[in-house]
This record gives sequence, C-alpha cells and structure tokens, in this order.
Amino acid sequence: KTKKMLVASSGKLNTISEIAKVEYESLKNDLRMLVLTDYIKKESVVNIGSEVEIDNISVVSIFEKIRRNNPYIKLACLSGTLVILPNNIKDILENEYGIGKDKYSATLLNNTDYSIYKFKGNNKEKVQIVSKLFEQGDIEILIGTASLLGEGWDSPCINSLILASYVGSFMLSNQ
Repeated sequence: KTKKMLVASSGKLNTISEIAKVEYESLKNDLRMLVLTDYIKKESVVNIGSEVEIDNISVVSIFEKIRRNNPYIKLACLSGTLVILPNNIKDILENEYGIGKDKYSATLLNNTDYSIYKFKGNNKEKVQIVSKLFEQGDIEILIGTASLLGEGWDSPCINSLILASYVGSFMLSNQ
C-alpha cells in the first residue's frame, strides 16, 4: 500500500517541475532532460491549458505541470498513443527534415503553444523523428513512457533523467 501511494503521489509533480527549472537555469538550451513514467492518462489531455488541478503522475500531468511552471522550456511528450510537440515544430519538420504535411497531422491544444501530433507510420518512425528533434535541441525536455523509451532506445545527449514512477530499476536508466 505504501509503495503504491508513493508511486502515485501527485506531490512529486512540484518536485519534478522544480528540478526542470533548476536544470534549465544551469544548462539553458543545452538541457536534454528525459522524464519517464508508467502511465499516459491520455484522457487528461483536455486539462492541458486549463486551470484544472493535477492529481496524478502521468505523461500528461508531468507535461502540464512543467508547462505551467516553466513556459520558456521546450517540452514534448512521446508515448505509443500520444505525441505532444511545440507548434513551431511544423516548420522544422517540413523545412529541415523534409517531412511533409502528408506524413502527420497536428491538433492545437487550447491556450498553449503545443499541438497533438499524429504521425503516419509505425512507432519506430515516430520515435526516430522525435528523438532527432530532442537531440538537435528543438525539444529540451522529453516526457515519455518507459515501455516506449526504456528498452532499446538510445539518446546519448541526455544529461538529466527523472524516473517519475516505478519504471524499473537502475538497470533501466543504464539502458
């Protein structure tokens, strides 16, 4: 019971947001933080850009807490079913990476500078695109699920890692 309570503690959100702020103040645009968690909570996307209280640990809640408290940091979410990227990524995808509008769609998130992106193709292609954006600095903090990014994903540019819920062990972070 105690373990479950600690894993799901929404009090962690403030700490994660503070760590993001301190790391950004230290590293500025060189920040490449990865935040891994177990749950997406895609149904909570409707709360992004609103004043609704955040009460869980998930990809969506971590994204929204950091976005609210640190609007100058370039964030992204990446999971098997949800990709959130800054709106300015559209130009980068098309002009720098040659990814045309026929390869993705974007739906604006109200009251934010972010959109939900749906890429055509498989998860591997989507992960490659977002990873490249992360490595190039178009994204400074990437929030995702351990199941998608944990095993077999490599990004040597990471300089800060937060395991936000019970996403495995020390071995996972080494991977």
